[in-house]
Parts: sequence; structure tokens; C-alpha cells
Amino acid sequence: MGDDAARLQQLSACLAQSLSPDATLRTQAEGFLQAGTTSPGFSILLMRLLATETAEAQVRQSAAVTFKNLVKTHWVAKEADVVGAAAPYHVGDAEKEQVRGLIVGLMLSAPRLVQAQLSEALSIVSAADFPE
Repeated sequence: MGDDAARLQQLSACLAQSLSPDATLRTQAEGFLQAGTTSPGFSILLMRLLATETAEAQVRQSAAVTFKNLVKTHWVAKEADVVGAAAPYHVGDAEKEQVRGLIVGLMLSAPRLVQAQLSEALSIVSAADFPE
């Protein structure tokens, strides 16, 4: 199994566990997803999972919500809260370019509940990238 396939499988499992009634599993999965949102390339990995038609509907919807929240929180660069501290993570320009190239096509081919989340993410991207 290739590294990308293993990463997609791990992400899919974590998204499924984030919906678990077991608080321990859910907390671990949410921690993994939270850490992922500050990792370069995570938005693309989420989009690849969203494009996987064989993924469970709940997992795809959870991936869409995670993607939308990542865009909402990390699309625009922010200054550090404390003087001298490192600036918070933001999605890099090359990754943003990839997202822009994929999001509309993915939105048009996705199930309705996923489309709603992707539509909101697209709205956030558009407002940030084209403020006028």
C-alpha cells in the first residue's frame, strides 16, 4: 500500500472515530484532526478523501466539515498574539492554488450535504482572496 493510500485510510478512520459515541475514541480522533489542520498539505488530503466516491457518506461529510473549518481558521495569515511569538499556521500559497483548482469541480460532483460545506468553504476563500 502506498504512503498516500495509507494516509487516506488513516484520515478516513479518524473521521469515522470522530463520530463515535465512545468519548475516548472521539477525543483521540479529534486531537489528530486538530493537529492535522495545522499541517501543510492536510487540506489537499481532505479534498482527496472527499473525491473518493467509495468513502462512507458520514466520513465524507465529516471531511467536508473539517475542510470548511480549516479554511475558516487557517486560510488567512494572522499575526502572533504575543510579541516575539511565531505567527499561527496558515495555508501556504502553493496549497491555496491547489485548493482553488480543485474545489469547484469537487463541489459539483459531491453529494448534496458535502456540497453545502464546500460551498461555504468556497465562499470563505472567495471573500478572503477577492475582498472587493
